[in-house]
Amino acid sequence: DREIIILVYWRLNQAAYLCSNNTLCHFKMQCYSAVTCQAPIEVSCAFCVMYYFFLFGQSLTKIFVYHFTNSVPMKDGKKLGYGSFKYDSKSKLSITLDRTSGNCIEQAIPFLTGLWLCAAFASPDLAAQWGWYWLVSRCIYPVCFYYGLPWLFLSTVPGYYCIGMLWLETYKASL
Repeated sequence: DREIIILVYWRLNQAAYLCSNNTLCHFKMQCYSAVTCQAPIEVSCAFCVMYYFFLFGQSLTKIFVYHFTNSVPMKDGKKLGYGSFKYDSKSKLSITLDRTSGNCIEQAIPFLTGLWLCAAFASPDLAAQWGWYWLVSRCIYPVCFYYGLPWLFLSTVPGYYCIGMLWLETYKASL
């Protein structure tokens, strides 16, 4: 996996170098330096902050539920161990944060790939715009998931739409 990532990164850098002056390609790279890529870089950094916020929130929720509520099941008259509880917790809050983290991980690959392809080949500003909208849809996901359907659609449908627009703009730029 690491070799593939390095190869893709190297090929994108090579393409950016060859196409930055528009002489060797039928398209012009839109995002080829830290200056031209500033907006998608900011979105990517915000994604990382949100991602770790969700992961830490997931763990802290389990700690909170385990230590400060009476919802920890008993086994043989003893409180279930934290390790067993952490991975088998059925509290609504725990399930919400588990799904929030899981959904974020599931959507990360199409989102980040689409963000950077759109930034490179279509427009860094357009990619950042759709990226910020997607991040907002992810940030409201925990609340929407907690309240269930139909509220969950307020987060997921706009998120899928944003990813679709990133890929559509990339496709249009390739024509």
